[in-house]
Amino acid sequence: MPSSLKTHYTKPPAPDCKKAGLDEIPILDARLHLLTSGQDDAAMKRNFDYIFNQPVNPIVICLADQKLEQFKTRIPEVQPSHLEQLALLRRGGSETLKHRNAHHSMALANWDLASTIVYETAKRREPVTPEAIRNLFIRINTVLMQEIHNSAGGKVRQLNNVWVGPCDAKGSTDPHPSRLAVPGSMVNTELNTLCNEVAEELNLGNVNPILLAARTAMKGISIHPFSDGNGRTCRLIADFVLLRSELLPACFDDEGKNMMVFPRIAPDMNHNTTSAANLMMAALQRSYQQFD
Repeated sequence: MPSSLKTHYTKPPAPDCKKAGLDEIPILDARLHLLTSGQDDAAMKRNFDYIFNQPVNPIVICLADQKLEQFKTRIPEVQPSHLEQLALLRRGGSETLKHRNAHHSMALANWDLASTIVYETAKRREPVTPEAIRNLFIRINTVLMQEIHNSAGGKVRQLNNVWVGPCDAKGSTDPHPSRLAVPGSMVNTELNTLCNEVAEELNLGNVNPILLAARTAMKGISIHPFSDGNGRTCRLIADFVLLRSELLPACFDDEGKNMMVFPRIAPDMNHNTTSAANLMMAALQRSYQQFD
């Protein structure tokens, strides 16, 4: 499971973990505590919507516009050879791809195939519809999970008690309730909303693709639409946004920088749309530096 990036809520959060005694609540009872303390799914959705509707800092928007012009000047058209040169570096954003285990070889092969699918889909430049974006989400996750977790691949999550972050056989190693993912009842709606936004903004072409890719990854990973492979899936969808705009795919150096947010109680969280934009620019800068 991926590590987390966190965000700051300007609305009053629930009490601090220690003050509320949440560190003493059993893992799977934390959701019940949230419900009884007023942090229900409706409140969660309000927080979730609020986070992603926050504007990016104007200074960062200007910087992203400058970076976009620089990147397009350096590499006007992305070719398969560019992806080949970035293949190893792009794996740095995934703990699954870096750590050797029984499924390591298959995970790498699946990633390479999924990456090729994203590139070829972007280069076809077919009309972008919400259904096409959602189908790409499903297809990418299915490919990433083949021969590893076939039964879950491409199936939109319905479970509620899903924890985001390092977990062990007994449950999450960090029981802070803010790490509960979006409840299953909201996943389909939130995923459809994201697909609508991505399709609309790609078709209009009036949003800097760097900022759109950042928000796509941030929101997608935070929705956590699948049982596994969410970080890889959402980073590849963000790469589709970039490649569609003739930008290189992003190279993250650490899975901890995967732009995760949690719309539960989060008194110490300090990441938002602006920090996501900065992380995406840094990841793209890392990509373009390989061709200096």
